[in-house]
Amino acid sequence: MESWKKSLARLRAGNKRFCNQVPPAEVGDLSSHHPQQKPFAAILCCADSRVAPEIIFHQGLGQLFVVSVAGNVVGSMQAGSLELAVDKFDVPLIVILGHTDCNAVRAAMSYSGDHDSPTDEILSLIHANLARNSATDDEDAALIANTNHAAETLLARSSVIREAYSEGRIGLATATYNLADGIVNFDLRNHS
Repeated sequence: MESWKKSLARLRAGNKRFCNQVPPAEVGDLSSHHPQQKPFAAILCCADSRVAPEIIFHQGLGQLFVVSVAGNVVGSMQAGSLELAVDKFDVPLIVILGHTDCNAVRAAMSYSGDHDSPTDEILSLIHANLARNSATDDEDAALIANTNHAAETLLARSSVIREAYSEGRIGLATATYNLADGIVNFDLRNHS
């Protein structure tokens, strides 16, 4: 199993290649991906069409286990998917990836809770977290609070991930992708 520190270094190097406009990673032989998957990192990201982890981290098929949802929130489906990545595929690193100019976070900052739709569940989760962290007025603070809350929620929801993290078998990082310049800034969470 690859260590989470090596996985994080691979993501950082890939993001640097992306920012330097190195041509995308080659797909390679498709038959090599068929028998099994061995991703070196799992990414929980926003479903925003401008955020494509394989591209911004300059990775090919089979290298990242990607879970996308508006606002990069953690519900039971997202936690279960990431748990599968750790438990079945030995992924050594999970990254919660937010991004600048996030429409879900921006909408949640002024969310009033007066609608009843599937979108409201997402906005309500984000808004409640932002209110707890006094981050409803500053978009940058809101983005950071949202990714941090997603990491905390993931650890609270999944005993598999919590155990692997507390034992140091996986790393957990939050990160923000800057849409303007392509740079991903990481914040590696301390092991407890």
